[in-house]
Amino acid sequence: MLKPIVVICVTLASGAVLADEWFEEERREREEREERHREEKREDERRKEQEAHRRELERQEQELKAKHVEAAREESRQALRSVPRMKKEAKGATRMWHEGLSADHFAIIRNYVEAGFRISTIAFTPDGKGIVLVWGKNAVHARGAPKALVDELSKVAQRAEEIRSVVFTPTGGWAFIHAERSIMWSNEGIAAAFPAAAQRASDDGGKLHHLAFSRDGYLIVFGRNYREASGVPSALVVSVDNLSGGLAKLHSVSIRADGEWVASVQGAYSAHSSNLPPKLRALLDESARIDRELTLVVLHPNGGWVALAQN
Repeated sequence: MLKPIVVICVTLASGAVLADEWFEEERREREEREERHREEKREDERRKEQEAHRRELERQEQELKAKHVEAAREESRQALRSVPRMKKEAKGATRMWHEGLSADHFAIIRNYVEAGFRISTIAFTPDGKGIVLVWGKNAVHARGAPKALVDELSKVAQRAEEIRSVVFTPTGGWAFIHAERSIMWSNEGIAAAFPAAAQRASDDGGKLHHLAFSRDGYLIVFGRNYREASGVPSALVVSVDNLSGGLAKLHSVSIRADGEWVASVQGAYSAHSSNLPPKLRALLDESARIDRELTLVVLHPNGGWVALAQN
């Protein structure tokens, strides 16, 4: 009779072991669930922190951009206030069209347009970040331009010489016309044949009008629309040659590093390459149709542009 009792005791002991294992498994699963929940909560908090950080960075970026634009506006306002002696054109005499300009470049140009000053030159640095604007005879607003250029422009202005056609080369050089028959250029970033061509143009005896640079060449327009040219689009050279003899005044010439170009001509005419931005092409076509002269058209290195119609 003792044997069955032993068997029962063994069976009960085995059941207790199984129950302990089950409870242990449940505990582990519960702890794993709790740990997953805590990890999900931590991940959610990280995402919220990252989103808050991203929003803060965006806010700071917008704030910085606003300060940068305001600084550009104030800079041009200060420059305008410093030359009260200059005669202004009639209010509303200048119209401006543009596309793809940075906010600070737009602010600078707009301030001079709204102030009524006649702008003769707008030049953008090859990286698209700097600008040189010339208005009147020799008043210059430069921002982000090479110091050597700014220094030379200041010297010319102090001598009361006229400044016209400030240009940058795609390779980082610069040049400008002063005193009607002289050209000054940088030591670097200029085509090797340019100095000799500049000398020939100066020796011709007529006024120097325009400079333009392609990636590998240059264009100098002087006298009655005669030219020295090398390495620039042939269609542009033909367009200038068609004006030789002074048939019409060439208002402006602009060449972009990729070879696109535009020339504005007296009588509301223009000549240009085939792949200009559609809005600019539409403006050129409309201007020819309604007899509106664009006195300055400048291509921006980054694909934008600005055009002015000045009475």
